[in-house]
Amino acid sequence: MFLTALMFVCFVADAQRVYTLTAYADTLTNAETANYPVYRADGSTAATFTKTHYAAAQVVVDHLTGSSDSTHVRWQASLDNTNWTTLSSTYHLYTDDTPTTWEEISFGTSDGAAVWTPTALLTWKYMRMQVQHYATGTVTVTAYLQIY
Repeated sequence: MFLTALMFVCFVADAQRVYTLTAYADTLTNAETANYPVYRADGSTAATFTKTHYAAAQVVVDHLTGSSDSTHVRWQASLDNTNWTTLSSTYHLYTDDTPTTWEEISFGTSDGAAVWTPTALLTWKYMRMQVQHYATGTVTVTAYLQIY
């Protein structure tokens, strides 16, 4: 009985993972683009997703300076960790909506946050978040990806 319970706990613990892509580590200034790959928990190499899975993501943009700048957050996927494809080329302005697809979100000159809860299974091996900042202001970003 104990062994069965232990095996069940190990299975449940491995079924869900939360990855921190960035935690206000970088400041994007002026016209700048930063890529934040999903790394393994120990930070050594890119995380490889070998099974289909669902995901949810959260990003928080902290707007520091600038009066006419904007920040776009988009998600990209790859099969070889070299060639990246943007998952959606359409975007909407930041709202309180929670997209059920990997839509690109555009933040203006205020702080904001977004949560994605896609309804389709993910089937690619690698994933990253790309943040593109426009104009002359500065922002910092924090982001999390949950795989389940």
